[in-house]
Amino acid sequence: MKPGTVNRELDTLRVIFAKAVEWRKLAEAPAIVKLKVDNVRRRVLNDEEQAALVAACPLKLRCLVMLLLLTGARIGETLALTWEDVSEDGVLTFRFTKTGKIRCVGGTDEIIAVLKPLPRTYTHVFASPRTGKPYTADGLRSMLRRAIERAHIDGRGVSFHTLRHSFASRLVAANVDIKTVSTILGHSTSRMLLERYAHESEARKRAALAAHTGAVGHILGTPGWEEQRVWRQTEEKIDEKLVDGRRLELPTSALRTRRSPS
Repeated sequence: MKPGTVNRELDTLRVIFAKAVEWRKLAEAPAIVKLKVDNVRRRVLNDEEQAALVAACPLKLRCLVMLLLLTGARIGETLALTWEDVSEDGVLTFRFTKTGKIRCVGGTDEIIAVLKPLPRTYTHVFASPRTGKPYTADGLRSMLRRAIERAHIDGRGVSFHTLRHSFASRLVAANVDIKTVSTILGHSTSRMLLERYAHESEARKRAALAAHTGAVGHILGTPGWEEQRVWRQTEEKIDEKLVDGRRLELPTSALRTRRSPS
């Protein structure tokens, strides 16, 4: 069990102890020491790397990689899929999940297209034609490593789970709400997702601040703004100014500013 998983259980235990103290069932709550968690940023493949990897995969691996990139599913629960778990409209029912809860994902044209080349000869969606049994993650890892080498991408830290991280990062960067992403991924709570992809959230906040500076942004683009002690409001039209090689003009709805006469 990973330290992060243990810590989330310890958080639950801490709440239970706090309630026990509140209800006078305990004199005081025992100290709970959480495990150290490695918060190193996980490897994520960009769009170019994803395309190169898909192109370097043989067909059976290609369909699997594309499905993982489309759904963010874990490799184990994906290899456990049977054709009975796939509806006509492309909805996948993951029955053997990490949390033990059945999860339905899909229903898109892209998922239908990815599954179409696969033969329905065997029970499982991803089955070996030699044995008829489902592939195992261990058996496919060497095949993935060879595809990574053929794709000429940095393979350090890249695994099947990297495709899941890449999917989640893509959704978070596209401003999909955390609860929706967490539900698609099958997380029991949204807390882990918030911790794991906090860097994406911070990047979005910085971009939002930079994109909506309002009147202050226009003032900062005016040379010499810091030299004036007093700025006052006026209804006069501001002439265009050339700032850093581009023309700047305040919109009519913005706060009109000009230098006060000396």
